[in-house]
Amino acid sequence: MTEDRWEQQPGGLYMSVSPFDKTNTLHQDAAASVMRRTVQTVAQTHGATFDQAGFNRNMSALYGGDIRVDFFLAKWDVCSAKPIYLGAALSWPTVGIDRQGNIKRGLYTEDVCLLTDRLRLLVQSKPKDKEFPEDSLVECFERISLQNMLANGEVFKFGEVDPDNIRAVQPQLKNGGVFGAAGDSAVLEFERLPNNLLDRFPSPVRTIGLKRDGNFDPNNFVVRWHEGVSDIRFIATNPGGHPKCSTCGHLKVLH
Repeated sequence: MTEDRWEQQPGGLYMSVSPFDKTNTLHQDAAASVMRRTVQTVAQTHGATFDQAGFNRNMSALYGGDIRVDFFLAKWDVCSAKPIYLGAALSWPTVGIDRQGNIKRGLYTEDVCLLTDRLRLLVQSKPKDKEFPEDSLVECFERISLQNMLANGEVFKFGEVDPDNIRAVQPQLKNGGVFGAAGDSAVLEFERLPNNLLDRFPSPVRTIGLKRDGNFDPNNFVVRWHEGVSDIRFIATNPGGHPKCSTCGHLKVLH
């Protein structure tokens, strides 16, 4: 079982971004309830309905390691055995390509959610001699998340952010986020992988298999078309579950 790593903020609040660990009993107890409420909140925000069957597939994908849930934890006393689970981020492993063409590990984060009643509980439990950090909690969690990723060798973080949502944009910008225009950062999504997909290209392409934990990753590969001065590469990721709509089997193609 892994231990949650805590970082004390100015003012005294302890915060942690902890990936779900199926051997951690506290994580086991929190997984279903926090993940369910996160998916329900995001679905409501997007005007979608919550699908129980799809959620069950997400839970199976979580325990199977195909998707990842990072819990947002906080507590005022570092010795307290039970932190407050403020929310979660739902992601899946992917890769990125740097300017030199090197393939490196990364995450694609679909949804981030802080639960209102959990935030209210954190406010109510604040000791009189402690204060909240000047940065927003979202900014703090984003910074800690990026620190954890770099420590794990995860260099790239992808995600879709509404440019009109200031509360979502500001934490990204303050932590080095780059927002691309629609023409240069698009994501092509297939609900089902088309038959003979690679046969549809006008020129021969090469599929590059990737390894994860020493084995070939069934959910990620790189496609390369190289002819003359042209060298085009893209990443294909098949998440085990799609947290936002609670369905499975989607294929995302990242530039």
